[in-house]
Amino acid sequence: MWESVSVGRIVLSIAGLLLLFGGPSTAQTINFDDASDGEVINNNYAGQGVTFTCINCNKEPASEDDSERPSGSNNTDVVARVAQDFTPPSAPNVVTTWDEAFGDGCFAEEEEGIVRANFSQVVSSVSVRVITDDDVDGDGDVGYLRAYDSDDVMVDEDVSSTLIGVGSDEVISVSGDISYVEFAGLGDDDTCFDDLSFGAGVPTMPNSWQLALIGILLLIGFYVIRRRFSTTWLRT
Repeated sequence: MWESVSVGRIVLSIAGLLLLFGGPSTAQTINFDDASDGEVINNNYAGQGVTFTCINCNKEPASEDDSERPSGSNNTDVVARVAQDFTPPSAPNVVTTWDEAFGDGCFAEEEEGIVRANFSQVVSSVSVRVITDDDVDGDGDVGYLRAYDSDDVMVDEDVSSTLIGVGSDEVISVSGDISYVEFAGLGDDDTCFDDLSFGAGVPTMPNSWQLALIGILLLIGFYVIRRRFSTTWLRT
């Protein structure tokens, strides 16, 4: 009797754990392709749990080619920009600083600043695609992604390899208890960025297949326990 009861309780326990903790959250991916060229997207994806801002931006005076920049705060806006020198894996847009809204879409921390992505809740992993427009010197470009916790302490960093050739790309990623990330071309390396992905670091509600599995496990557990008790009662 007790062996069957134990099996039933184990099944019920598994179902309970699935219900309590859910399963791994589905990663969100933002490819910026739903925005128009040059559109400020600071709050476009707030409903998906992330907002953007530009820090240390507009370090250099506007050139004549930048005379038709979009209206904005000039030092905090992040925009979507149609890639100019290549076709990114998810076309047509990349994400860039306001300073590059009418440029080629690639930016460097020492020239156009840094993009910061702030998450509405702590996430456990973040990745972004780095793409180079290395078409001048041929010595390659490097991009980085840095993750910070709620105390502004850097918890992880990933740096791309030296990407050579127009349109060469690499996905870099970080993990930890992440409140926000920052990314840019390293030093004066002009790099483009696309396909920001992030996963929640807190338990989430089970999805449909998990709910179905929970239901099956509950039925099995109750059936095993009920059948054993019913058989024992009839025998007595």
